[in-house]
Amino acid sequence: MEQKSNGALISLIIIVALLVIGGFYLYQNKMKENAKTKEIQIQQQVQQDDLSDIETDLNNTDLESIDKNL
Repeated sequence: MEQKSNGALISLIIIVALLVIGGFYLYQNKMKENAKTKEIQIQQQVQQDDLSDIETDLNNTDLESIDKNL
């Protein structure tokens, strides 16, 4: 009479499942970090563009003729 043990197979399935879940968790965290980094970069670019636009407008403003109509 042979007794088959399924304990090793069940243990292997549990270990593989834990590795898959852990990998998925790490992947999700990496995606969240990338999204945060991109958002920060976009905010910095918008802020830099705004300052650049203000400086351009200021340089293009004719301050000599600002009080002619008063």
